[in-house]
Amino acid sequence: MAKDRGEAPPKEVAAGVSISAGRVATSKAMTDTSQWPAVPVYRPRDYPLILKLSAPNDLPATWEEWWESFKASDAEQRRRGLPAIRVQIHAGKFKAWLQANALSSSEMTRQQFAQQRLDMKRARRAERRIPKLPSPPSWTIPPPLQTHWTHRPLEVLAYLLLAAAIGALLLAVDVGWQGWIVRELPEWPLP
Repeated sequence: MAKDRGEAPPKEVAAGVSISAGRVATSKAMTDTSQWPAVPVYRPRDYPLILKLSAPNDLPATWEEWWESFKASDAEQRRRGLPAIRVQIHAGKFKAWLQANALSSSEMTRQQFAQQRLDMKRARRAERRIPKLPSPPSWTIPPPLQTHWTHRPLEVLAYLLLAAAIGALLLAVDVGWQGWIVRELPEWPLP
């Protein structure tokens, strides 16, 4: 079709993306975000600490300058058919991660941290999608305990029988004790 109109054939930019006459055509591969890389994004309140952790001139001086630069590069990447998923970098977690891994803050380590967080999120999501299979029955596993309502009458009956037995025992002791008190003891010395 492009040759009929005198246009150059479309160029393949990325898997599933072709550019022809200024239009971007996407396919299913473009909407599958499982392979998209992570790109670090910062909140305005986290930016001063991230800036402090970074080397001089590694990041723009203000968040607003960084944001304008980020929007321009993000738009260019998307235009080229190379989109990425924005991953918010929390300054405290990033600092702890740097210390735990004995790294210094740079563009590469921020990208690595963002990718690691995205991969962990994808793994959790994939784990939730896997159905839990019931385990096969085993003779070593004891049967489940009866529910509360099925064993409750037996429990009440056992307590009633225990109370009746204790009551009978106390009554017998009390009657026996009173018999001892009423009865006279023989005179001493016995003949």
